[in-house]
Amino acid sequence: MCAELFIDKKELWQHLVPPHENDSTELVREFFSSVAALMSAQLRSLVINSLADLLSFIQIHQVCLSVCHAPVLIGPIAGLARCLSDTGS
Repeated sequence: MCAELFIDKKELWQHLVPPHENDSTELVREFFSSVAALMSAQLRSLVINSLADLLSFIQIHQVCLSVCHAPVLIGPIAGLARCLSDTGS
């Protein structure tokens, strides 16, 4: 899907590609590096938000986990909570 977007919108970046084979590709490299950084930040945000949602879901059922004798799950949940609170979520 992402590759299709670049192909569909090539008029927005095609001017960055050098017209001759021996010309510098610095502009196109910088462009795609910027895109990669943006996508990486968005993916990180998505993962953090997903983990926060998972934590909320599991905390709702934590009483059940305690009663069902599932300490194996509760320890990592506490660690996840600390990790998420450290990232500002």
